[in-house]
Amino acid sequence: QGLLAEIQRDDAGLERLMSAYSPKAAADLRKRSFDPDALAKTQMRYEKLDQMVQELLLGVR
Repeated sequence: QGLLAEIQRDDAGLERLMSAYSPKAAADLRKRSFDPDALAKTQMRYEKLDQMVQELLLGVR
């Protein structure tokens, strides 16, 4: 639950733009600036979630 809360804590505006494709959303994403260094420092949250699900399915957890 904690990992899901961490994942959902992201930028709501960015989530809205990436939720479904539209030409307007694509244009808005192009206008937005991203800091590659800051993005590289974020943890691999979805990968951690995937690992936890796999462990649950395989009976490790």
